[in-house]
Amino acid sequence: MNQTMYRIEEMLETALQLSDRISAAMQQTPSPIAGVRESVANLLANYKESTSLPNRPGQANDLRSGIAVIRHEIHQCRRVLEQLTSDSAQLYRELIGDDKDAFERMTPKQQQRKHPTAFHAKQTFHSLSQLEEALALTTSALMTLSGDLEHNMLEHLEVPDVGHFKVEDNTPVRPTLAP
Repeated sequence: MNQTMYRIEEMLETALQLSDRISAAMQQTPSPIAGVRESVANLLANYKESTSLPNRPGQANDLRSGIAVIRHEIHQCRRVLEQLTSDSAQLYRELIGDDKDAFERMTPKQQQRKHPTAFHAKQTFHSLSQLEEALALTTSALMTLSGDLEHNMLEHLEVPDVGHFKVEDNTPVRPTLAP
């Protein structure tokens, strides 16, 4: 479980670095990615603050609730990213037009020289896709962690004595209607 928790922290840090890189590349004020970047930074801070292995059942439930909140925030970020990615792809298509095949056969340096704005839009699209994927992987790891916490919590619960019962008590009654 510790390894999963550490991996999630690394994933959030990677997402923060990607959002910083995208924000710098967009060169817009205010940057449309700024809200996502701020959310990821807050998620990372909240995650670092609230994640420690629980010592009692109530702590496990609190941590699982915190994980659910983080997953919800990531979902909101991904919705914004989907729109930004779509907009970036549309801009690329508009800029490159019918020359797409010829443009994509060029080396990156040639692309940048020939059509810098289309090259920039393509790079932004790929960076946004990477950020979206990083957040999807983080969500998956958070779900794994939440499941591990639940299993760990259930393993430590005392099973109440159910008493003695007869096997016949669990046998269903034979149907009285003939087929």
